[in-house]
Amino acid sequence: EGEECYSAVRYFMSKDFFENMKDYPMLNVQSTFEDFQAQVHIFNSSACPLPPCAAKPVQCVHVAHGSPCYEAAAWARADGIWANPDWYPELQAGASSIQGFQAHIH
Repeated sequence: EGEECYSAVRYFMSKDFFENMKDYPMLNVQSTFEDFQAQVHIFNSSACPLPPCAAKPVQCVHVAHGSPCYEAAAWARADGIWANPDWYPELQAGASSIQGFQAHIH
């Protein structure tokens, strides 16, 4: 949606993500444009709106320990929020549950 957003997502998908993959465990090479757009929105909500699918409420389920979803939420809780607290405005470092991080990511 919008040239600025499209350009930001394409840059993230083609350059920043590949240079810093370990910083984005919730994304992979099979992630959709909308997945990357949702992440760009977290970085800079004025540059990109949430994609339509991310704006819809989803039913959150508890994920299995060791699954990619669990690993992404665990990384966000243990490392991501400390390094980038502005990515998780509704969560608290050291206090929010893994389910809170899972809901935020998805």
